[in-house]
Amino acid sequence: MVLEINWDGGGSVFVAETDRILSVNWELGRDYASQLTGRSIAGKLTAILRNADGRFASFNASGALFGSLLPAREVRWRATAPSAQTLWTGSLAEIRPSRARGDIPTATLTAYGPLYWIGDRQTTVAVQAAIATGAAIEEILDDAGWPAGDRTIDTGQITITRWQADRKQALTALREIEATELLGLIRETRDGKIAWEDAHHRLLTPHTTSQATFSDASGAALPFDEIEQLDPWRELYNRFEADVTTFTVQGSATLWTVTGETPDIAPGATRDFWARYPNPDSATQADHVDAWTTPVENTDYEANSQADGLGTDLSASLTVVVSKFATAMKIAITNTAAVRAYLTTLQARGTAVYKNDPIGVAVEDSTSQTAYGKRTYPANGPWYADTQEALDFLNYGLSRYKDPTPVLRVGFPATMSSDHLTQALARTVSERVSVVASATTESGAQLGIDATDFFIEREQHRYDLSGWRVSYDLSDATADAGYWALGISELGLTTRLNV
Repeated sequence: MVLEINWDGGGSVFVAETDRILSVNWELGRDYASQLTGRSIAGKLTAILRNADGRFASFNASGALFGSLLPAREVRWRATAPSAQTLWTGSLAEIRPSRARGDIPTATLTAYGPLYWIGDRQTTVAVQAAIATGAAIEEILDDAGWPAGDRTIDTGQITITRWQADRKQALTALREIEATELLGLIRETRDGKIAWEDAHHRLLTPHTTSQATFSDASGAALPFDEIEQLDPWRELYNRFEADVTTFTVQGSATLWTVTGETPDIAPGATRDFWARYPNPDSATQADHVDAWTTPVENTDYEANSQADGLGTDLSASLTVVVSKFATAMKIAITNTAAVRAYLTTLQARGTAVYKNDPIGVAVEDSTSQTAYGKRTYPANGPWYADTQEALDFLNYGLSRYKDPTPVLRVGFPATMSSDHLTQALARTVSERVSVVASATTESGAQLGIDATDFFIEREQHRYDLSGWRVSYDLSDATADAGYWALGISELGLTTRLNV
């Protein structure tokens, strides 16, 4: 096992800190083992390292890493044997050196995955028409500055009629798209990439085939030593509802005007003006701008050598550069004249978009409600094209979650056998595994689960001097069987039409 850190903050030079390890904990995946309600959280790695020489003390001027103990240094945790495998990749968040009485000095290193680092980056993307969910996610990551090589993005199962992101946190914008596909997933990979898995991702190879079977059967190749059934009622919903919002594009009009002052620009200087829409003069249903009109001299802007407009016309001496967004246009004006220019007119035109009244849609199952009581899931994805598309996804969710499904946590020591070690190295989030937990002996799990398939939703690991322990949170995969997906499934082998 190798713990490596890029202390220089650039290039590909990693320094191994493996010899100092006392323990390493790491995790990836959702906050709860559910494809419906679970959301991927930033992966986390915590390493406790020996620090007898003050190597990890940021204020120790004689320390070997003085000046390099800074946030966002890349951290990599990998195995070299029995097979080479990257297990976790992220960036350093903090190092906390300490020493307890009677103990050796240590340092606790904490690192987080990509979702932590892009979570609070603000993103602004102009209006996009007829854009697939995968392409929208690419736009968000581009604007957030996340490298193209550090992502893996599915095309998506929804084409959004009209989409934009206006001054939103990147993770919020990503979550909106994730919620719209209902069972889509934004997640991190072991090698530090951001992945988008659309609603069909787990219906495709290799996710249709179990990769391992963890069992309590006598003589099983992969026995577990710990299993827990999580609350199945938390995942039961027999009414799904959503609001669908459509938009209407208006004609060209003046959307913003400078009033109340006469701005001036010094000779050779540049000033930025932000035209924002909606604003206090906008209609109550105003939402964003379909297209801004590039400002035209003597129509949208005029300048004069005097604030009252009675001097020399300097409009031709202005250079105007614009940047257009969904609810704003940045107007950068440079005065190339030899005298101060006063903007006697400055306005922005464009085609406004009005938000129509939302249309509520819902589907429910009365049999399930009679058996379990009414349990409502509010599908809050905002980007459905129309009510029929929303109903398709709601029915999809209802068919899967109107009855209880098992949610499990399975644990085992990776050092129990070479087979266990192989699985600990290879298995990760979204992969399909099987569980047998039906043995009725006193030492058996007695859960009545016999060769049932599950998806790994979260992986948690602890590595220390006593060995390596693995835990998987699992969601039921059998609900993903039985769909006939156009262009994917073989007619006659599956039964339900998938969205």
